[in-house]
Amino acid sequence: MTENVSLSIIVPAYNVQDYIGATFASITEQMRATHELIFVDDGSTDGTLAALQTLKQNRSDLNITLFEQRNQGVAAARNQGLALARGEYIVFVDSDDLLLPGSLDALDRVIVEAHPDVIACDLQFWHPQRESKNKRITSGFMPDVLTTSKDEIRNRYFDECHMFVWSKIFRRDIYLQHTMPVFPPGRVYEDVTAMPQLLDSCNNLYYLPHCLINYRQRDGSISKTGNLRTFLELSTALLPARRYFSEQGLNDTGKMHFDIAMCHIYIGIVKDTYQLPLRQGYRFRKEIQTTLLNALFHPWQEVVAVMARAGMPAPIRDIMAAQERAAFRRKQARQLTQVLGGSISFGIRQTISRTVRTWRTRLRRGSGATAAA
Repeated sequence: MTENVSLSIIVPAYNVQDYIGATFASITEQMRATHELIFVDDGSTDGTLAALQTLKQNRSDLNITLFEQRNQGVAAARNQGLALARGEYIVFVDSDDLLLPGSLDALDRVIVEAHPDVIACDLQFWHPQRESKNKRITSGFMPDVLTTSKDEIRNRYFDECHMFVWSKIFRRDIYLQHTMPVFPPGRVYEDVTAMPQLLDSCNNLYYLPHCLINYRQRDGSISKTGNLRTFLELSTALLPARRYFSEQGLNDTGKMHFDIAMCHIYIGIVKDTYQLPLRQGYRFRKEIQTTLLNALFHPWQEVVAVMARAGMPAPIRDIMAAQERAAFRRKQARQLTQVLGGSISFGIRQTISRTVRTWRTRLRRGSGATAAA
């Protein structure tokens, strides 16, 4: 195998036997001699490891590493993948998602032409059972341009809240600048915690308007599992970044964009907590409200007022997406005003909405089971 590795593709895997074959194929079908693929099996208890062993054996022509570890969580699996990687750039792919065709060639082209610290890409929320719900997520950075303003990189990141580590392709040296482990072990939403400081280490960013990942939407994934632990860890995921930027002397505009990101996360959690038992949900919403108010650099009323106005400027090609984001922010501003202002009607609407959604999901599952039978 070649010693010059441009891209290390790292896939943490845990109990995904139904999906790992498709993920494996989506990557290996576009690999070249300058790529390496690293699977970290995080103590799977189903057929994931056996499937990977067979898949790897069938593609002995490619540079593939399979590492086995006891179950320690996705953060530890990411850290182990980084320790094994030799590539100049790191690509993370989750084990139930798909790397879309042409992605590795597109990344290699940018590396040769621009050699940026980080490459930002588009992604797609993928509903394999309901393709009509698929939605491509773009960015407001200038496409195919090297952005050299650290303020713009940081502020747009917080403004857009694309906090998935697999949507950003960092030079491995950026990871190596940080104390290991990069991703906090034992936590979920570990990328939300790690990303702000990784981006702050970048002097430039290249926006490649290529859809990199089909992000599978499925019940049972971490992002879809509503419980107190996941809610709590998401509500506190940006607190290390808050401490970091306080020490770095972040300017007021940067602080406001950070506050917007905190409010974005908070209102999403609040709406999801209405699936919890009544008293438990009420107590938890009180707890995370305190977390939010203590973390904000500005009074919440000022943050909401900014969210209600237009967001950051965007290129003409992305004007529709920018308008959607602005409308979404205005909606969040209204919801935040209701929640933080103690609106009872907001809670009633959310309870009804979550109940209806739950029944619709159960009906769809029942219809699918009947059809399969």
